[in-house]
Amino acid sequence: MKKIRAISLAAIITVFLCSACQNANLKTEELPNADNNTKKSTLKEINPVEEGKQNNKKKKSKIKKPSSDKRGQLKVRLKGSFESAIVGQKKYDAVAGASGAISFNKNSNVKVQITEKENPEESDWHPINTSRLSFKRSTVKIEPSDSGMEGVFIRLDSTLILSGIPERAGNFNISVELHDESGRTAVSNTLPFNIYDTSKTTLEEILTKVSGEAWDMDPWNIIKFGGNGESITVPGNLKRWFGSHTSGTYGSLGYAVANDAQTTQTLIIESGSDLKLINMIVLSSVNIVVKNGAKLNLQDSSIHGTITVEDGGTFQMNYDNYGNKYTTGAQINGQLILKNGAKVDNSLIYSNTNNLANGNVARRNEEPVIAVTGNADIIGKVYVRGDESPTGNSPKTGKEYPGQPAMSVTNGSVTIRENAELGLFGGGRNITTTNGGNSLILDNGTIQGEGKLIAVAGQGGFSGEGGNAVTGKGTVDVKEAYLRGGNSNSKPGLPYTENITVTDKPSGQAIKGDSRISYDDSTTYWKDITKPPMGDYDTVNKPKIKN
Repeated sequence: MKKIRAISLAAIITVFLCSACQNANLKTEELPNADNNTKKSTLKEINPVEEGKQNNKKKKSKIKKPSSDKRGQLKVRLKGSFESAIVGQKKYDAVAGASGAISFNKNSNVKVQITEKENPEESDWHPINTSRLSFKRSTVKIEPSDSGMEGVFIRLDSTLILSGIPERAGNFNISVELHDESGRTAVSNTLPFNIYDTSKTTLEEILTKVSGEAWDMDPWNIIKFGGNGESITVPGNLKRWFGSHTSGTYGSLGYAVANDAQTTQTLIIESGSDLKLINMIVLSSVNIVVKNGAKLNLQDSSIHGTITVEDGGTFQMNYDNYGNKYTTGAQINGQLILKNGAKVDNSLIYSNTNNLANGNVARRNEEPVIAVTGNADIIGKVYVRGDESPTGNSPKTGKEYPGQPAMSVTNGSVTIRENAELGLFGGGRNITTTNGGNSLILDNGTIQGEGKLIAVAGQGGFSGEGGNAVTGKGTVDVKEAYLRGGNSNSKPGLPYTENITVTDKPSGQAIKGDSRISYDDSTTYWKDITKPPMGDYDTVNKPKIKN
């Protein structure tokens, strides 16, 4: 699953990718008398066509064509890499054009460079587009020849890309053979290109080859785990797992299971591990287990399955520990499960569960973003927001679905440590949500500690109800608390419901929701997920909250 990058260029390159140009430049052909194991493609050059010329006057190039008597030995090299592909993958490297822009889906990162120095230093190599030489008889070689791919040269930026649909799994070598107008020939180094079959490749066999602290996921899509019961342990030395190095471009792990189905694959973060998942989509078949003494940090990744943090494990997301700042991009569309002894450090945790499909099926998720099933600890400043409601009626209540709750605590507790803060926001910031989501649901649960609790429920749209800040059955026993029900035109939400006991410990505010909807005016709801909520949650010098 690779995102298409759109690169807007100057008007001079607008028409070179018309369908006629594609037929002329993207087509490759077998050369006669070629080795049967080598695919030789003529080095077709995609060149820009100038637009907006005045009086048919050509612009003068500042690049001078070298005289033949000054030319030395021609040398060529390939710099960069070809990202691995999947059998049957479409648009591995796709090029499309429209007026004023070019769109590239470029998984290749290969440049063609040349020099005429006999013993060149690094500074002697130059992109081939800086040369006025013609290389019309040149070729791209792919060995063996049955990859299904062809080489295409884009003269504009000296890029060598691949066109076609990968046909079989294997390891291939790609090189360029240049022939210039004066008869000189040069052959480049080879770069590897790997094609994988996702029906056969397993995470187990791939991870056995990973030895460093950082891994660029290869292949970018792994469906099968292998191992004992589809359960795999991440190598303890691995600290950074990259789906890619570009925000919005993801590696993919697992597969989609039905919305009400249990996970079928387990990824274990073992004791002593400190792993960052970066630019990854982890699908709903996968349960990530964070063991005692292990830590998982999500960066720009989307979780559609579950993350289970066990005793002594630590979870964090959207936080840069080196820069000591919050980030954005990671989301939990499945669920984070905190067992007894689990810890959560500085995090911005939010969900888009009802706006993103599970595979090809829409979700109707009214389960909380975080489910606490033991005694968990908040050790930093943690903020959690549920998603907007799905469409339809809830099987639990028979009413229209509410916004997604932020957290539930069942037969357990959450301890907010001194100087720590837990902010919980039920789904309901947009008019698309009819019934606002509850912030915190207690089922024989307790929120305690010397830190601060913020609970703001979602708003109810139209004739819907506002959510409640704290509901269910349990106890609030923290040092400071700001509890606010969701706004509603018909039935505003409560700061806490009748079976919630607020002890005489918390000082702060307990506020019923307004009897009007104010999507734009609300100063307490967390809307901007690029930074922590900035509302007025004043609890300093406030009176005790009493039942």
